[in-house]
This record gives sequence, C-alpha cells and structure tokens, in this order.
Amino acid sequence: MTMNAPDKIIASFQAEEVRGDLYCSVGDPVEVDVTERVLLQDATDIRRLRDDDYPSDHLCGEQADRHGGPFRVEVQEAIQEFFGVDDLSEITQDMVVSTRQRFGIGEPKDYEVEVHRTVTKSISVKVRAISADEAREKALESSGNHDFTDAASGEPTYEVGEAVVAANTSSRSRPR
Repeated sequence: MTMNAPDKIIASFQAEEVRGDLYCSVGDPVEVDVTERVLLQDATDIRRLRDDDYPSDHLCGEQADRHGGPFRVEVQEAIQEFFGVDDLSEITQDMVVSTRQRFGIGEPKDYEVEVHRTVTKSISVKVRAISADEAREKALESSGNHDFTDAASGEPTYEVGEAVVAANTSSRSRPR
C-alpha cells in the first residue's frame, strides 16, 4: 500500500429509474463508506468487485433498499486506490489480512446505532365536506388540533440508522 492511500473505501451509489428502454440517473450520487464490508471479504471476492456489477451491489444494501429501484455502484477505483494497486488482480490475501489487522476489522467493537421507533396512533375526526377527498384533506389539516393521548395504537415499526463505532472504543488506524 502506498503512503498516500485513502483511509476508507468510498463507493458511489447512483439511484436510477427506467424511462422507456433507458436507465436514467435520479438525483446526485451518494458516497457510502464500504471499507468494513470490503475487508470482511477474502481477496478472491474483492478482486470480483467491478463497477456496475452484481457482486458490488451488496456493498450499498441499505441505499438500495431505501431506493427500491434500479441503481449503479462504482467502487473499483476506490478499492484500487485503497490498496495502492493499479488493478484489482494485484490484491493478495496477505494484503487483505494485514489491512484487517491494522483496522481491527473482524474484532468485536462497541457500536452506537440509532433506532427509530414509530407508533401509529389513530383517532376518528368528524369533518364537514362535499367529497371524500375533501374530507380526508380537512381531517389531516385539523389533526394537529386533536389530543392523541388516548388514541388507539398500532404495532410499532422500527428502523435502524447507520452503525458507528462508539467514541470510547479504541480503534486502530493505518500508520502514515
């Protein structure tokens, strides 16, 4: 690895949509830190991670799930720069193992993960309107004026955010 190699492998996730027979980009690309996901693989699998190819898609699983449509992942150049090689075929298992050790990959760490719990509460709102659509709109507009304390609750749903190594955990970093 070169001395100027980056500390992270950052993939580019680009959401797309289908327009006719074409895949078109939607919004700006999102940068995703995939360092840990890459380093948990062996060298043979890492050498298969090409841009816009199925083996690299799983690296950005959360973004893909949120988008729910077609997408493109670019990561090949970032991996090459990280390992300081000109081609993925140059990455050896020894390189992967020594890098895992430097970063503490595969060792238990304390993580902080934000968990969002959403509980749906329902009340019945009476409104006067000339159509069902207008009634729904008026009910929504007036919902802020009602007390939901005694409302019926639905089953909670949970969503987890990004897992970040906790600040009090001693982490290893690449020597410069």
